Amino acid sequence: MTEDFIHYLWKYKKVNIHNLKTIQGEKVEMIRFGMHNSDSGPDFSNAQVRIEGQLWAGNIEIHLLNSDWRKHKHQKDGAYRNVILHVVYEYDTEIVFFDNGPTIPCIELKGRIDEKLYWKYEGLLNSNGPIVCYNQAKLIDPFIKESMLQRLMVERMELKTNELSNLLELRKGDWNSVFYEWLFRGFGLKVNSDPMRILAMQLSATIVYRHRNSLEDIEALLFGVAGMLEKPKDEYSKKLKSIFQHLKRKYDLSILDSKIWKFSRMRPNSFPSLRIAQLAAFLFQNGAIFTDFLEEKDSKKLAQTFQIEVSDYWKSHFRFGVSSTERSGNIGIEFSQTLILNVIIPILFLYGKEKGKEEFQQRAFDLLEQMKFEKNQITQIYEALNFPNESAFHSQALIQLNQFYCKPKKCLNCKLGTHLMTIPK
Repeated sequence: MTEDFIHYLWKYKKVNIHNLKTIQGEKVEMIRFGMHNSDSGPDFSNAQVRIEGQLWAGNIEIHLLNSDWRKHKHQKDGAYRNVILHVVYEYDTEIVFFDNGPTIPCIELKGRIDEKLYWKYEGLLNSNGPIVCYNQAKLIDPFIKESMLQRLMVERMELKTNELSNLLELRKGDWNSVFYEWLFRGFGLKVNSDPMRILAMQLSATIVYRHRNSLEDIEALLFGVAGMLEKPKDEYSKKLKSIFQHLKRKYDLSILDSKIWKFSRMRPNSFPSLRIAQLAAFLFQNGAIFTDFLEEKDSKKLAQTFQIEVSDYWKSHFRFGVSSTERSGNIGIEFSQTLILNVIIPILFLYGKEKGKEEFQQRAFDLLEQMKFEKNQITQIYEALNFPNESAFHSQALIQLNQFYCKPKKCLNCKLGTHLMTIPK
């Protein structure tokens, strides 16, 4: 038996509460089982229970054993002062109580639950396959699958916008500043996202906008502050350094340590030097004003906005001083889609949420549904189980499902897992 399983039973009221009594012998009537709390603190909040005719309202804490209360030191934690009922699978020691306080009513669930349900859950966890329900997922109704993916996409969007929300607060509601920093982060992808964010903070949008009519000036500013012009490798980098030295004095700019940039184990077209060149070209051709992207409803038109022309130098170089005969360094369709997915859509969703305008949140989802689905090892697992994968909306939801439910085996928190628990063998 596990505590998570007891949570599941309590949440879905799969407990026999007929003639329920506390360990002390007091009659218990459950009025409200409470809301499941996945954060710190008591397991269920806003519960109501009548004990010997007295109505109590507060929180419920669940453990496998009665002794777990002291083991977890809840008696010393003020967050548990409003616990009105201690629910345990098995009572093993003395009644628990707060230090210098009253005892806490306790009920035991052993003998009041369907033990076969637990063994069914155990069998699910121990099944073979890339995910635990691999051998049973085809039994799930397509409507239930689609419903779960809809919920997962909202959940993923909320998760993606948490950091954005904090940034918005830090920038005192300045959407353009937030967009500027988030754009830099997007061009850095996972590996260089932090250095790119630092670069954005070191080089304000105001300074860049003053030079929006000169691509060379913007490149000099970005590469100069990034620390990539300290040791020029060729004539072009020497030229940019000369421009930057003037701009550095003019704006009193600081220079980052070039060691923060990661090049190893990367394909050349993902080198931070090329991404900075592409970002410079984007800022030159489009700027970074959030409202310019606010009303666009067509993902293809958005993608075209990102498919810009880099300067001639970067059409034959991936980094300074190293020429290449490979293809142009312009932004391609695939990276354009990545930028829409990681930059435009999250900030559009957050804008709608913060402004109370659901149409912008819906527009974020509409853009996802217009974009091509992802095909990778994760999505292929679910496609084999008849999950839909017809757009980026589905792909992102499937990645969320795998990352936060299937991989950590959180089947009891998953609508699909709890549904399988109800299907008779």
